[in-house]
Amino acid sequence: MRDTLALADDNHFYIETKKMKHFIYEIYESLGSGLFFTQVADNISPLTFGNYSLVLWTSPTVREMLENLCEYSIFLGSTTRMKLIENSQGDLEILFITNETLNIQPLTYLGQAYFVSLIIKLLLKLCPQMANTIKLKVHDFPFDNKQVFNFEKQLNCVLSLNSPIMKIIISQHFLNFPIATSDPDIYPSLVLILKNWVVKIQSEDILLRIYDVFEQFPRLSDASNQKVADGLMMSVRTLNRRLSEINTSYRNVVEKYKLEKALFLLKQQRVNMTEIAFQLGFADLSSFSRAFKRWTGLSPSNVHSKQRKPLA
Repeated sequence: MRDTLALADDNHFYIETKKMKHFIYEIYESLGSGLFFTQVADNISPLTFGNYSLVLWTSPTVREMLENLCEYSIFLGSTTRMKLIENSQGDLEILFITNETLNIQPLTYLGQAYFVSLIIKLLLKLCPQMANTIKLKVHDFPFDNKQVFNFEKQLNCVLSLNSPIMKIIISQHFLNFPIATSDPDIYPSLVLILKNWVVKIQSEDILLRIYDVFEQFPRLSDASNQKVADGLMMSVRTLNRRLSEINTSYRNVVEKYKLEKALFLLKQQRVNMTEIAFQLGFADLSSFSRAFKRWTGLSPSNVHSKQRKPLA
């Protein structure tokens, strides 16, 4: 996988995310504050991520902008992916699914916090009316109360802790708001270009290549690391090394795949949850429901009932 954060321009220039994380941590150590990234995120513009950000800026409505944000998030090159779901209140939730081994080491945590800050700043630039209504839920926030207050103030969001998964919640009130910079003349062309880029990126992504092998098994529990390595035409040792290079493991990839696949299947009205549990290798529906609740803090039945139309 190309472990990069795209600062895409016409020359297709990229910066490795590992280098970016170290750069962020060096600034953190020199300033003694973990909140500098909220100010750095102020500089985001329609050209920051090339065609990806241009698509967002020209999207017709907030809902479509959020769908594009998540559907094409692989373009950012981050090991964190965004998935969009509608909760039982009709609000949209952006779930941040990281394939990195979970820990709160400063290097990893600051990288994720910077990523989330960029997304919130981007959302507020595209829809300023959402200021002070965006909810950010995280598992932990290793800063004191004063910095929590400053973080909320600088990002104009409401922060809460102890969430099983990092997520941003956007009120349904704003979903049909038009994007002021929307452009129906160039938007379709920009989306087409972005789709073509994403196809190229996906072909190089080790995680998506593993996911493709998973798809060949009727039941995920049948997919061993040896079978997956064989499907990728590499040894188990090489597979583990490739995953270690992006700070993850085979077991962690399986868990994240289960979550992403569950979110996809729950959007399909004709797929029942017992079938989903079977496909993902769970012994029964209750085991799947408990796992999904642990991953997201949400009931799979609530997510399934709200999927009236496809989301990103």
